[in-house]
Amino acid sequence: MRTKDILRIKGGGTIHTVAPDSPLSQALAAMVERDIGSLVVMEHGRLVGMVTFREVLKAVHAHQGAAGSLPVKAVMTAPGGDRSGRRS
Repeated sequence: MRTKDILRIKGGGTIHTVAPDSPLSQALAAMVERDIGSLVVMEHGRLVGMVTFREVLKAVHAHQGAAGSLPVKAVMTAPGGDRSGRRS
């Protein structure tokens, strides 16, 4: 999916982004502060994935509440549905 496709679906609204190496705690804080359910993961101006509130919650649960230091790329969904952050 291209950025322009996301804008079309969202109706031209603001897209909030996070870098793949950012800590998961930073992504969670951004989602809570902005009352949003997902962030677009961008690297060097390229869309490399999405991270959703559900993925964050699953990581927190899997790590017994200690997932804040995990990088976003460890839980994001990459294009093609890969959850490892690698392109499929």
